[in-house]
Amino acid sequence: MVLSRNTRQLIEKQDFDAVESEWLEKIDPAPKDIGYFVSAARALVGAGQTELAKMLLDLLDEQLCDTASWEVRLRLLKRAGTIQHPTAKVHATILETLRSLYRESDIEQLIETVALDRGTNELDKTWDKVGRLQSLVRFGKGVVVYMVGKGVGRVEEVNHALESFKINVEGKGAVRVGFRAAGKMLEALPEEHILARKVNDPESLASLGPTDLLGQTLRDFDRPMTATEVRDALHGVVATAKWNSWWTAARKHPQIVASPTVRHAYRWVESSEDARGAIWRTFENSTPQVKLDLLRRSSSHDAKLRERMGRALERLARDSRSSDPGLAFEIWYAMEKTGVEPEKDDWHPRLQIESMTDPLRLLSGLDGKASRERAYDLFCEVRSDTLDIFNRALMSETDPRLLSRLAGVLKKDAAEDYRRSVGRCLAQPGRAGGFFVWLAEQAASDEALAERLAARLFKKVLAAVSNEELSRYRSRMLKLCDSGGTLPRLLPYLSSEQAADAEQALLRAAGLPRDLKERLLNAIHMKFPELREPTESPLYALESSIRNKREELRRILEEEIPKNRRAIEEARAMGDLRENFEYKSARQRHEYLTALATELDQDLSRSFPLDPSTIDASEIRIGTQVELVGDDNVEKRLRILGPWESAPEDDIVSYESDVAKVLLGKREGDEVVINNKTLRISSVSGIDL
Repeated sequence: MVLSRNTRQLIEKQDFDAVESEWLEKIDPAPKDIGYFVSAARALVGAGQTELAKMLLDLLDEQLCDTASWEVRLRLLKRAGTIQHPTAKVHATILETLRSLYRESDIEQLIETVALDRGTNELDKTWDKVGRLQSLVRFGKGVVVYMVGKGVGRVEEVNHALESFKINVEGKGAVRVGFRAAGKMLEALPEEHILARKVNDPESLASLGPTDLLGQTLRDFDRPMTATEVRDALHGVVATAKWNSWWTAARKHPQIVASPTVRHAYRWVESSEDARGAIWRTFENSTPQVKLDLLRRSSSHDAKLRERMGRALERLARDSRSSDPGLAFEIWYAMEKTGVEPEKDDWHPRLQIESMTDPLRLLSGLDGKASRERAYDLFCEVRSDTLDIFNRALMSETDPRLLSRLAGVLKKDAAEDYRRSVGRCLAQPGRAGGFFVWLAEQAASDEALAERLAARLFKKVLAAVSNEELSRYRSRMLKLCDSGGTLPRLLPYLSSEQAADAEQALLRAAGLPRDLKERLLNAIHMKFPELREPTESPLYALESSIRNKREELRRILEEEIPKNRRAIEEARAMGDLRENFEYKSARQRHEYLTALATELDQDLSRSFPLDPSTIDASEIRIGTQVELVGDDNVEKRLRILGPWESAPEDDIVSYESDVAKVLLGKREGDEVVINNKTLRISSVSGIDL
């Protein structure tokens, strides 16, 4: 609060009795806004009335203590404490106030942790320490917190010795957070917050109806939220199997409206009238696609608003028929779906398509696959050049189901044109990304395609993984390279010479993750063992793992392979082997089992039993356990065993892994860099199995 003109005039007139009377009037009841008192005290000091200022501040301080207004007192000390007390006394009064304010917390240990009991004459540092203490006191034992990148949890332990909190995070177990990192990583949640209620009282949330639960969530987060964010927040409250129906029902509340600033997000407004106005203002200021989304989402809320939106969109469609035919097309069907009857039908999509000189312009303006599918249907109905349109559309279509439809029509009625399109696609995959990835996926089950293009497709996919033009398809292309994907299934169609070329292409593939590269390389060597480099390096493993691998080899040789031979004979008896799917599948299974048995036998022949109880733990070796500590004091324990025992999710790493190679040979106290993070080795010990 800024000093009033009246108070300023009283001080200028040196009517200090009136100032004192005004001060006393404002003290009762106990004030929460201390701006007046701080400003008045400073003005009195400036007028040479320091003692009066001290006396008045003492009266205010007494009132604050009597009413237990400790937070207000702390703010007063920060802004005017040096007027009232000497520096050392300010420090002592701060400690006294903190002890009263946080009497139910572990305040003495917190004071010691932040060193607030030292440096009594350095007030700037004292207030920094107070800030740290207040940050820490928010996270007392039992407090529900939101942890960045992890989710919701409860503080289970406050460890002052390690200066860390132990947080039991929902679905992830215990996580430690250092005191210094807590202010950035943790947010204490009020008891009434929906995330806190999810931890403390989930039954009360489960009893809420969909609209009430969504409304409460949006109010508590106080920001626009996407469906994914809402689903994550309500995980465990709304069953996954019921999510879609719940979400559809929840959005029907008239006060839950689309956000004008965040795409596909929703927010809460205070009344239905506010909601209607907010929706229309958002509609007016939005792009055409957002306007379409608003019409679809708001169609069930308000018939009058729906009609108003529909008319505005119809005007937009008629104006954009020539410049943006895709938009006009989508507006027509959005109006049709929401029940808004167009005033005129002279812009019907059928009429558009009949008169278009370049139908691909329409397709390029359609974002949704449902809209493109509808356009393909109309092409078939009203155009005589459908095959040419479909052939050209292959190069721009991205949806796998629609590509299957286009290809099916073309392979039947324009096979040679389709074959040329496939050639153009493989020559420049970046210009037809959706078609290229779809082709590669089809080759996993299309024997004719695999047999014709195996060698070329294998190398093209490996090169495409690092092609920036195809980055949007990266996850699908990585699946092509993984076990069960297209590339391993192409191997039976390669000659030995082609397999050698494929191996070299794989070794050069810079964009392929190491684990995928190793699995694919292993698949090549299983199919073409002549390409495998001879190796005699020992394979260390626990005796139990060696026994399990021997049992697996026995099962393959004595059970799986004989069973597979019987399947081959039964399939052979069914007739023509060229069209016999069961026979081909059984033969592929036989090749897989034979290669797997060969690899297991080779690995067992070079295996050596590992006994952790005999390992010298003076340094990190195979069969030891290591404790690592980072700058944030978070501890991590790793056990180093063989590749057959590797289980990173259980903190067991193979000695062949990159992490183990960094650690092997190091001793207690050494520092290592793992994943760009510096860690200290706090202990090395044997593994107790």
